[in-house]
Amino acid sequence: MSGRERALIVDRRGTSAETLMEVCRRIGLVAAEVRSWSEARAELGARYHDLVILCLDPGGRPGVEMIREIREMGLDSCIIITATPGRFRTIVSCLVQGAYDTILTPIRGEWAEIVIRRAIERRRYYAGARMKDHYRRLSIFDELTRIHNHRYFHQALARGISAAARYGYPFSLLLMDLDGFKDYNDAHGHLAGDEALRAMGSLLGRSIRAGDIAARYGGEEFALLLSHTNKKRAIAVAERLRAATEELHRSRAGRRMPAPVTISIGVAAFPDDGRTRDVLVLKADKALYRAKRAGKNRVR
Repeated sequence: MSGRERALIVDRRGTSAETLMEVCRRIGLVAAEVRSWSEARAELGARYHDLVILCLDPGGRPGVEMIREIREMGLDSCIIITATPGRFRTIVSCLVQGAYDTILTPIRGEWAEIVIRRAIERRRYYAGARMKDHYRRLSIFDELTRIHNHRYFHQALARGISAAARYGYPFSLLLMDLDGFKDYNDAHGHLAGDEALRAMGSLLGRSIRAGDIAARYGGEEFALLLSHTNKKRAIAVAERLRAATEELHRSRAGRRMPAPVTISIGVAAFPDDGRTRDVLVLKADKALYRAKRAGKNRVR
């Protein structure tokens, strides 16, 4: 096992620490021992520990309170407790509070090693799952706006068209562009521009149904994929978004926070405007261009 992983043993009396330290080192953990909860708090605040072993004794701080404090510190360390078999209710309370497992005292090295190994393996599994999810989210979400990115948009569009063709329901695409954003960005600065893009992403994210997809298409352009939505309904959705964008500007302007005033939207629907991804995007892009040419702040 990796020596990078750390274990902290909290043993007020020191009766179990020696055995636990030996087991942790044999497994390959970097182990540390403290005798008081105040020392434990300081150690937990100074460095991260993958594993925390709380040796409970009747005269010490209650295990439930220590577990609660660890979680209140924002730590997700795996917690193991040690206790005598007679402290059944205490053990149950600690497990309910979030402890992973129990090592019964007096401690037997073989038992302790099995429990600690399982705890570390569990940590590694969940750490790997979190890392995998982190990279998955990076690959499909736009970091600035917190909605889907251009790559995911094209994947979702292809899937949406395929499903609509297979099951015979309508499917619509909205392409949107913030009017005059370049001039706005030059006038107010890139930080204000980024804030405006975040606000637009937030507006789109909270305006869609569970099965719809909002994405940042690129720069100041956004896109919506509307499943089970014909062109008439898609235009109605676009009009609501256009009006909501104006309202967003007015409310932010009231707080002296500048934002782009309007948005232009182009709408295309499957199957009426096209049956492939490229054709549908082209039709929506042309509709967006017509909205811009007609004076902006329009739906076409």
